[in-house]
Amino acid sequence: MTSAICNASTENETKQLKDTRDNKLYWVTKLKDGNCWMTQNLAYNGGGTSRGTNCSGWTNDNTVAQYCNPGHTNGDHASRGNYYSWPAAMNGDTFATGTVQGICSNGWHLPTSNNTAKGSFDGLTTAYGAGNNSAGSTIMRGSPMYFQYSGNAGSGGISNVGSDGWYWSSTPRGSTSAYSLYLNSSYAIPSNNYGIRYDGFSVRCLALTTTTN
Repeated sequence: MTSAICNASTENETKQLKDTRDNKLYWVTKLKDGNCWMTQNLAYNGGGTSRGTNCSGWTNDNTVAQYCNPGHTNGDHASRGNYYSWPAAMNGDTFATGTVQGICSNGWHLPTSNNTAKGSFDGLTTAYGAGNNSAGSTIMRGSPMYFQYSGNAGSGGISNVGSDGWYWSSTPRGSTSAYSLYLNSSYAIPSNNYGIRYDGFSVRCLALTTTTN
């Protein structure tokens, strides 16, 4: 799957993206907002310093690019993938603006947030009518998007798996935090939720299309 193929795809058409950096495969789908999104969490080992499988040594420092790989990468929608600090999700380029590739593979990039622009979490939730409530959370976690309660990582290790999910955007919030998509059983917050930059969150990547079907 490439962005060009995505542009020619129809809504709900599903293919596999091969990340040529490590040859891992990800399911991707053209969603209702007209863009192709990964429907699995990213599991690329890179962007910063590895903290192993249990996040041992995770540093509560907003400038440190770090990630951990829990080994939960079964190639399905429920795979938790890796956890990345925001500097790692941005692949170290924390001053980038606009469409930011970040830790994503070539031709793919991080979503934006706190806006309704094309390629944003807000635009995606709006396209599916997913409100900031339990029904909206159910929509986001179901087919075809499959966002997960994958938890988060930090100096205390990995926590909140099965109850909460956080997904980094490329949109900064001041100098110490950044916006994210947040999900739990009662909420689906795509806009004004944010995390401290050293928080270890999940990542989803997307390919923008030039037209919306």
